[in-house]
Amino acid sequence: MEECGVCFKVGRSVMIECEDCLGGFHLKCLKPPLKEVPEGDWVCGFCQAQKLGKDVEFPKPPEGKKRVRTLREKLLASDLWAARIESLWKEVDGSYWFRGHWYMIPEETASGRQPHNLRRELYRTNDFADIEEGECANSDEDWNSCKEADSDTDEDMEHEEENTRNAQARPSTTHQLAANSKKGRFFGLQKIGTKKIPEHVRCHKTELERAKATLLLATMPKCLPCRNKEMEEITTFIKGAICDDQCLGRCLYIHGVPGTGKTMSVLAVMRNIKAEVDAGSIRPYCFVEVNGLKLASPESIYRVIYEALTGHRVSWKKALQLLNERFSDGKKIGKENDRPCILLIDELDLLVTRNQSVLYNILDWPTKPYSKLIVIGIANTMDLPEKLLPRISSRMGIQRLCFGPYNYQQLQEIVSSRLKGIDAFEKQAVEFASRKVAAISGDARRALEICRRAAEIADYHNKNQISTVNSSTGK
Repeated sequence: MEECGVCFKVGRSVMIECEDCLGGFHLKCLKPPLKEVPEGDWVCGFCQAQKLGKDVEFPKPPEGKKRVRTLREKLLASDLWAARIESLWKEVDGSYWFRGHWYMIPEETASGRQPHNLRRELYRTNDFADIEEGECANSDEDWNSCKEADSDTDEDMEHEEENTRNAQARPSTTHQLAANSKKGRFFGLQKIGTKKIPEHVRCHKTELERAKATLLLATMPKCLPCRNKEMEEITTFIKGAICDDQCLGRCLYIHGVPGTGKTMSVLAVMRNIKAEVDAGSIRPYCFVEVNGLKLASPESIYRVIYEALTGHRVSWKKALQLLNERFSDGKKIGKENDRPCILLIDELDLLVTRNQSVLYNILDWPTKPYSKLIVIGIANTMDLPEKLLPRISSRMGIQRLCFGPYNYQQLQEIVSSRLKGIDAFEKQAVEFASRKVAAISGDARRALEICRRAAEIADYHNKNQISTVNSSTGK
């Protein structure tokens, strides 16, 4: 059982776990204290302050007491290894063996941790043959004399180092000890020794492998360069709509060629605003994101919106009726009815039907006095409002935001920000790719994919050369 992050005691009191840092806290130790565990996700005050960029001073353990690392911290430091034991047996020479699959955390994959990864998510390796057997303790005394490995006291650390030195001194008749024998210890079933892990499971990535991982389109960048002005306009629009006392509802149409950061900019703004909501500086709101490409039909958007607001699934006709009651008449349909609702519709042009009723209903709701609905539409078509019926284009409003194509300097900055700290590309190579893409489309996704593919080809040739040299020396 882990210690409380404030009082550093275990006890039997009820504890709550933070969804961000996975740290445990007693309900009575929090400020203000909690009487019961709240529903849904909960984030501690330390993580909330860190999101806002504040200096956080974590509680220090009492004098003479050493802080015990959590299991997650041990996993990240490679001091704890997880495995699924398939079988365990004892050989004739007295050594114990196990057969199992090793687990690894998302940080150790080629793409790293992604936004969709759960905090407690683990991956089980698929290659069973290479990790089939492990080396264990050499006697029954070693097997039964091991203590629990969850503590990080000085005595336990000395015990681990002594066992490591003894294991290195003993000759092994079956399997060579791992080179990093101080790490990679297996703590699932007591301390059963060390094992060399296949290089493709856990290894130090080369510069090209790191470049391939960070240039993936699925990788969320830490910052979004070259769109500060547009993000400020989106922030001003949303805050102006949320902070308005009446919150009558507004519409914003964002357009631009593909790959110019429209959707990513809006989502980055929403993350920043959510951090301010958690801090209490902005009133709470509901956020619903819909992508037109994921809808089976334009009418399905009613069902998706209603399910996001209430958690219940109904037909799209029933959802349309209930949403009309909610936004037009002000009838409550959920617990968070009084909160403003921000509706983000990506690929808005895919909702155009023959009579254009879907777009009309959605854009008509913000005009109602009780709607409290803010609609943000994103599409690649610049003149979409002019192609719609006058009753729809008038409700879309005059607030528009254009995302122009990137020039080569901006593309170069985007790629360089991804490759910061990675010495895999020369500056001239990044500039050459940026100029080529800027001359054709200005699509940042194409520039990232070109550089990623170049790193992939270079890494493939390097590995082929190494394998060729190794085979020739072996002969």
